[in-house]
Amino acid sequence: MFPTRSHTVAAQGGISASLGNVQEDRWDWHMYDTVKGSDWLGDQDAIEFMCRAAPEAVIELEHMGMPLTALKAANLSASFRRTYCRTW
Repeated sequence: MFPTRSHTVAAQGGISASLGNVQEDRWDWHMYDTVKGSDWLGDQDAIEFMCRAAPEAVIELEHMGMPLTALKAANLSASFRRTYCRTW
């Protein structure tokens, strides 16, 4: 099958990272949401590494020229999806 005819091209999701640039946000909250979203079956060591490294990775992607949604203040935008929480 031609790659653009699969359902994968219609997938949306974005990049999740606790940047803390718009409101209070912490990597451990991101980790908790990710572990909870995996029904506690995800590799928690890998999830912790991903959540700790995500902010630097997103900034590096932005510097490489990846088109990311930006706010007027030239900060990366933050939008909370239904499954993300700020506090427990």
